Amino acid sequence: MKLLSRLRVLIVTSWYPNKTNPIYGTFVREQAQALAKNHDVEVALFYPSDPEVQTKARQENSSAASGSLTVSGEVVSRLEEGVKTYRANLRFSGNPLKYLKGGFLAGRELKKIIRLFKPDIIHVHVSFPAGILTDFATLGMSIPYVITEHMSYLQEYTDKPPYRILLKHAFERAAKVLVVSPFLATQFQSLNWKVSPEYFPNVVDTSRFQLSINEPKNKKADAVNILFIGGMDQREVKGLQYLLPAFAEVYKEFAEVHLESRDNKKPHLHLVGDGEKRSAYEQLVQDLGMSDHCTFYGALPPEDMPQMYNQCDFLVLSSLKETFGVVLIEACACGKPVVSTACGGPETIVTDEVGILVEKENIQALAEGLRQMTNSYKDYSPEAIRTYAVNNYSSQVISQKLISLYQKVISS
Repeated sequence: MKLLSRLRVLIVTSWYPNKTNPIYGTFVREQAQALAKNHDVEVALFYPSDPEVQTKARQENSSAASGSLTVSGEVVSRLEEGVKTYRANLRFSGNPLKYLKGGFLAGRELKKIIRLFKPDIIHVHVSFPAGILTDFATLGMSIPYVITEHMSYLQEYTDKPPYRILLKHAFERAAKVLVVSPFLATQFQSLNWKVSPEYFPNVVDTSRFQLSINEPKNKKADAVNILFIGGMDQREVKGLQYLLPAFAEVYKEFAEVHLESRDNKKPHLHLVGDGEKRSAYEQLVQDLGMSDHCTFYGALPPEDMPQMYNQCDFLVLSSLKETFGVVLIEACACGKPVVSTACGGPETIVTDEVGILVEKENIQALAEGLRQMTNSYKDYSPEAIRTYAVNNYSSQVISQKLISLYQKVISS
């Protein structure tokens, strides 16, 4: 095997966090940062569709660009946590002409970055549009690329003939196709493409999410604290339409039937997240008579999340569909057990050692899971749960596996 003195990895991603949406594609950022911490790896990243980046015309009329930013056409580059990051506002929406223009400009900029950075390998996250861009930008080059698919709705694109043709070409040219859960691999079975996806999990920064040594100051001491984290958009994919009635059912059992948890506490639901449906969920909570027993926090900055996990007794994930379930691993890294619907990705994560799996889109199943965990969360070992997370999903473990994969691809 040919060993490289310093591996140069270029990440091209369709999803990536920004100030407006700090959790959008956060798992891509964490993987990039994990790789960058390795002294034998140099990492650059291209995010071609960041709406916060000013267009060229706006840049010319603004003093916002400071000495810390390098502006090249419609691309802004800066060092972000050890990763040379290129952000552009080349949108892939609107009429076909706008889409083609965005794709052409993004492909042109990607070629510039490739010539400048000279990567040994390119790692694509989310095939549409990053995989298509990388496919065409590397035509005629000897640089291999790997695609990690995160989308649970890939079929929505493959159902459209133009996108299906482009995606087929991108996937079949890839040196390796990875999926973040075995569930995602099933999307490829009906396509009859020459693709053999392999399971490769997301990374979680277990150095940020840790066991709490002391009892958090803001924890409700008189309650069993249940944490939900997720978006509240119109698609309702996070399942709050099932979770809120399930929680109300369990709470009323404790209150009206005078039941109590093992430590004589009643449940309280803490909800982190925002979206168009938040007001509707708040109204549902009021209609269920649960306003005093549910707290809505809205979207919180990433730096606040470790404390939120440590203020809870367990996490609940009620999604209809998840390709992975990063919040499950973050909770486990903090030593917290979980209740999750079996909705794709969680089946790979949730073992008897760390929590309970329940049927999705089922109020009674969710209620039973909440009921069981409310009475048994203290039976779980925080240390064992954290060890599970570190051994399987930590930056050190995943980055070393990635480097080994890259070396095999490059040498083949």
